[in-house]
Amino acid sequence: MQKLSLALLGALALIASGHSHAQEAFCPGDDQICISPEGPGRAAIVDFWTEDRMKEAWTVFGHGSTGPDNPLDPGADFYGYTLVPPSSYLRPPHALTGILFFEEPGSPTPYKHCSASVIRSAHQNLILTAAHCMRSTASSGTWHRNLMFVPAYSEREDGVLQTPYEKWPVEIAFLPFASAAISRYADIAVARVYALPSVIGPDRTLESVVGGSLQPRMSTASVTFPLVRFVGYPGLNGFNLVQYPIAAQRQCETHTYIDDADEATARMVGILNCSPQSGNSGGPIVQMPGNPGGYDVVGVMAYIDMNPQPRLLPETFLPIYQAANDGVAP
Repeated sequence: MQKLSLALLGALALIASGHSHAQEAFCPGDDQICISPEGPGRAAIVDFWTEDRMKEAWTVFGHGSTGPDNPLDPGADFYGYTLVPPSSYLRPPHALTGILFFEEPGSPTPYKHCSASVIRSAHQNLILTAAHCMRSTASSGTWHRNLMFVPAYSEREDGVLQTPYEKWPVEIAFLPFASAAISRYADIAVARVYALPSVIGPDRTLESVVGGSLQPRMSTASVTFPLVRFVGYPGLNGFNLVQYPIAAQRQCETHTYIDDADEATARMVGILNCSPQSGNSGGPIVQMPGNPGGYDVVGVMAYIDMNPQPRLLPETFLPIYQAANDGVAP
């Protein structure tokens, strides 16, 4: 196991103490990891997300306008996406990817969504997403509330919502530092979900229910990947009500490159054949093809249009992963 930093040891002690702190106390600055307040409990969050609220959260107000010139799939739409067929929801990486619902206090449209994925851990209850899906990008830095992850979520044409792998409210979240939600290269987060209560025997873990996890793969700024796949939930365009009216997973495959336009983008994953859209934020960037041991996740989607995306850098991902995983490294 990699040696723990003093900041990480302090964070683990804070979590273990169970002591209640104000929101500001969890984010001391940009030199330490940032920890969210604990959620109000599994039952309270599940009860909060009625079907009407989940459907309302599907609409987004941030679609981009740029599409790739050369999508790799000839059946792709303007942004490079193809619809994930229902049969694929039963196997990786789609069974391991889900929608992340959250409430944004003070917003005129408070019910929103991102995307997220299950990542391998000793804890077996960890998800990977974008930092701005956990905490506001406004100067207040307010934490989002009532976060709930739903793997392989979809909506049938008759309006019935599909939740084949249960609902998983977020217990606590970890960001690389206080301003990660507005940092281009560090817009990532790891969150721990509540275990699923069992009538008989121990509580069930997220990995045991979905049947696996994505293996986090850290990389440095000099690494490219021949082929990756974005998976997630680009939402209904609230401005024209045309794009993506039905909740479903979509995917896009792309080659990558190093974008050295500035110091931040040089640390990210440049993309060539996809134009990610709002709602897909937090979705995994999966290295393709998969290997016999499963799939590696190398980054997260955080920006619309053909912008570089955050990779799992050792300095941004490892500390929050270890904190969420009780000090154990990947």
